[in-house]
Amino acid sequence: GSCTGYQLQLSTSKNFKSGTITKNINNKNKLSYTRKNLKKGSNYYIRVRGYTSYDGQKIYGTWSTVKTVRCR
Repeated sequence: GSCTGYQLQLSTSKNFKSGTITKNINNKNKLSYTRKNLKKGSNYYIRVRGYTSYDGQKIYGTWSTVKTVRCR
């Protein structure tokens, strides 16, 4: 089926154990997210997964591969 939205995670650790921010994007047509006040020179790790709603519960897909971004 199709997804209802996306869940995005941004973290300062590779394994997403600390410094993790989770954001739900409820509009499946909105494929961007902007985060301000990131630390210059730091590495951030990002992953995303889709979800769909069924009987009032969210059913999540698998996480994407982790992408590394260095903040300038």
